[in-house]
Amino acid sequence: ILLILVCFVIVDSTFGQKYIRHGITIFLEWIKENPGEGVIAFIFVYFIATVLCVPGALLTFGSGFVFSASFDGSIFWGVVLGTVAVFIGAFASAIVAFLLGRYLFHDSVRRLSTRYTLFEALDIALAEKGLRIMCLLRLSPITPFVVLNYIAGVSTVRFGSYCLSNFAILPGTIFYVFLGASAGSLTDSVNNNSDNDSNDNKAVTITVVVLGVIFGLLAIALTSYYAKKELNKMVTNQQQ
Repeated sequence: ILLILVCFVIVDSTFGQKYIRHGITIFLEWIKENPGEGVIAFIFVYFIATVLCVPGALLTFGSGFVFSASFDGSIFWGVVLGTVAVFIGAFASAIVAFLLGRYLFHDSVRRLSTRYTLFEALDIALAEKGLRIMCLLRLSPITPFVVLNYIAGVSTVRFGSYCLSNFAILPGTIFYVFLGASAGSLTDSVNNNSDNDSNDNKAVTITVVVLGVIFGLLAIALTSYYAKKELNKMVTNQQQ
């Protein structure tokens, strides 16, 4: 059943009518109207989606947007609730995908891992420096989260190290959620024409968003540069 669902997701996302994307949009609208129940529901949906290899970028961005909109454009609550919901869902799905890759789909995932030369080169080192390498892979924005979850299952990394490395997704998660929360806050600010929402408040909101995006991009760029540099160094050492 799981394999059939995965195939459906891939075909629908690539060649189909985008039913999944449409369904995600409807789901996010429901959360906007029901933020309390929405947190629990979002965790569950994010968990299922990432186990089925649905890219989580849209959901991550959407979490910040809808939770911010649910609290009158509050960037703070959008980031807090969005980050908590995304991280719990992502963490749980990462554990399940790892175990599926290690035990149930080992042979299939092993064949998939041969496409990623970087991961193959680091496989031996993962036995000794598993936590460090997995953290670097998590910090790199070019490393696909859902694919890495399964491939890590057939690697030599220890389960404990793998679990701890999932905390390294927090910087990127917070940034994507912040972008969504900022969009939600700006949308609420533009649509709200009451006296309480003055032009000065709008200017402050826009300033905070712009500065947050700039510093966030700089932080992501520096982190990505360091992660790539360290990973390349390890690959070179393994090949010598």
